[in-house]
Amino acid sequence: MKIYLVSSGTYSDFKIDALFSNIEKAEAYINGFGKGYFGYNDIKEFDIDPEAKLVKNSMWTVWMHKNGFVEGCAIIYNRSDILEKGYSINGNKAMFTVDAKDEEHAIKIANEIRVYLIANEAWMEKKNEV
Repeated sequence: MKIYLVSSGTYSDFKIDALFSNIEKAEAYINGFGKGYFGYNDIKEFDIDPEAKLVKNSMWTVWMHKNGFVEGCAIIYNRSDILEKGYSINGNKAMFTVDAKDEEHAIKIANEIRVYLIANEAWMEKKNEV
């Protein structure tokens, strides 16, 4: 059995708008507004109750400057249920501990936390949970 997903937005603005039991209903839903940046994305088709696949993440440390420069990134444990996620800031540099699938994902998560901290004028706090 299939399910049809209608979404809109990209990146941080991405959201699932509706799920349908057939493609016709999904197409009818988006016809009123259209596709494109401010409209709906393409319809995605998924199997209902597919064979489960275990996604195994690891804990990573990312050292990043306030300006976004990545000084380093290293896997610290190959399980994500052992260590606590968080960050600590020392002046212009922060160390982020994140749960990620690979190095690129770890850096992306750390950067999103960095941007959040700067936008909320919270960069100078010494330590916080994420």
